[in-house]
Amino acid sequence: MLNEELKKNLEFIVEQQALLAAKIEQLTENMLALKDIAVSNAHSLERLTNLLERLVTIQEKTDNNVVFLAKFQEKTSTEVVELAHAHAQTEEKLNIFISMFEKYISQIQDFNPPIN
Repeated sequence: MLNEELKKNLEFIVEQQALLAAKIEQLTENMLALKDIAVSNAHSLERLTNLLERLVTIQEKTDNNVVFLAKFQEKTSTEVVELAHAHAQTEEKLNIFISMFEKYISQIQDFNPPIN
């Protein structure tokens, strides 16, 4: 009976060893698959990082352009106000000139009555 127990124990050990080897093989395959996924994720992360850096650069340029446009708009607004003021002065002077010219024409007509 000792031989038979020993034989059963050896068979059990061999079976367990085979199961353990199969599990180790499966774990090795899983680790290799995870390694491939990790490498792929690292490449994706690198691409995303590069895209993010480009996006930040573009956003900085956009911010600079917005600041430039805001300053230019402020300058343009000031110039429009100055132009409106100059236009008002020109219109006032033109009205004075027209008034003086009308008075002048009226005076000439008063001194030179029409000939009929």
